[in-house]
Amino acid sequence: MTTRTGHLEHPRNIGHYFKKLLAKAGLPQTLWLHDIRHSHATLMLSQGVPVKVVAERLGHQDIAVTLRVYGHIVPHMQGEAARALAIQLKHPPAAKVEESEDGEPPEPFSIEPKTSPLWREG
Repeated sequence: MTTRTGHLEHPRNIGHYFKKLLAKAGLPQTLWLHDIRHSHATLMLSQGVPVKVVAERLGHQDIAVTLRVYGHIVPHMQGEAARALAIQLKHPPAAKVEESEDGEPPEPFSIEPKTSPLWREG
């Protein structure tokens, strides 16, 4: 944070402003600014935001730092990923159907058995 004149704000003042905001919002005065940062990261990860994006937002140079601190959030995401895959396998998205010049869908692809190089008699 900076002052109105662009100078860095003193950390004590940032804490003072934060306590005022907590009071105005009706939140407990026992919260710390770092608690909000941790909540922000936890909520992003629990909503499926990629770890790389969360790491960037937190200013971590390496996602390993983010995973060490917030790794307890990620394991439940394995189950969600598996469920999402299962849904896609059961109900894949509809393929895009190209229309021909006359506006009609194209004929389905087929191989005439006798003209296919893979066709063998008997």
